[in-house]
Amino acid sequence: MCGICGILNLAAEPAEHRGRIDAMSARLEHRGPDSHGKFELPHVALAIRRLSIIDLETGDQPLFNETGDVVLVFNGEIYNYRELRQRLLGGGHQFRTRSDGEVIVHLYEDLGPDFVRELNGMFAIALWDERAQRLVLARDRAGEKPLYYWLGGRTLVFASEIKALLEYPGISRAPDFEALTQYFLYGYIPTPRTAYAEIRKLPAAHRMVVEGGDIQIEAFWRMQEHLRPPGSPRVTRREARHLVRELRERLREAAISRLVSDVPLGVFLSGGVDSSALVAIMSELAPGNVNTFSVKFPQEAFSEEGHANRVARQFKTHHHVLEADETSLCE
Repeated sequence: MCGICGILNLAAEPAEHRGRIDAMSARLEHRGPDSHGKFELPHVALAIRRLSIIDLETGDQPLFNETGDVVLVFNGEIYNYRELRQRLLGGGHQFRTRSDGEVIVHLYEDLGPDFVRELNGMFAIALWDERAQRLVLARDRAGEKPLYYWLGGRTLVFASEIKALLEYPGISRAPDFEALTQYFLYGYIPTPRTAYAEIRKLPAAHRMVVEGGDIQIEAFWRMQEHLRPPGSPRVTRREARHLVRELRERLREAAISRLVSDVPLGVFLSGGVDSSALVAIMSELAPGNVNTFSVKFPQEAFSEEGHANRVARQFKTHHHVLEADETSLCE
């Protein structure tokens, strides 16, 4: 869970942001305790707080292309980075690290802002192209990684969390009452609104391209394009069996891609079918080497401990139970 932030003067004029980017980055320290990095020019600044998962030693950010004029900070993980890396190496690109993030800068060199269409992962990306004077912000298809922004006059400020944005002077803390109404109606605030009137959230599966003072926000992926169209014939029994096999294979492929790590991994195990299925698949891939974690509540009605324990025994996982009470939750 890294944290990123940045400041851009849309008129490409020098701006005083040195202390401001440091203050914003400091507010994100809890998201990335392993290292921090910064890139600064007179009119643009990027910063990162990193939680190291892949390439612990040489994967610190910002990351650069071969000539140093494409700069990246990103939060998340690129699951298909190995395939992309091989393709880019075959195209003559040179890599300095083993990190998953470095494929992004080289993909950008080949494809421009369309690079994001090639990525399979969870991510919030900020990429600066010094030669083109272009900033690209992007969020993954499901919106798993957050990215908020504020636009005031000739300045764009962005960050992984709103609390980091509020370190920038001049951003109003005035509430968005319509957004708060939506929260009480729906249980969440629909994108792009936030609880603050002046702060917006970049939608999932969208990218923002800032160039020449112009800002364009557009979708790079749409779920509707991958669904059965309305009015399609009902799924037959034979098709249903095929879909079951395909679902299992897709889950297996997803688990394999997410098990790539240079640090120990685990899986949350509750009473649901989803986590139980993932534990079953992981136990096939790494028998006897799966760490599972469950939460135990004092009230039996809210506890799924029994099912979690049965699944853990069935697949011989190293099971860890965390007791949730007033003291442990506060800690």
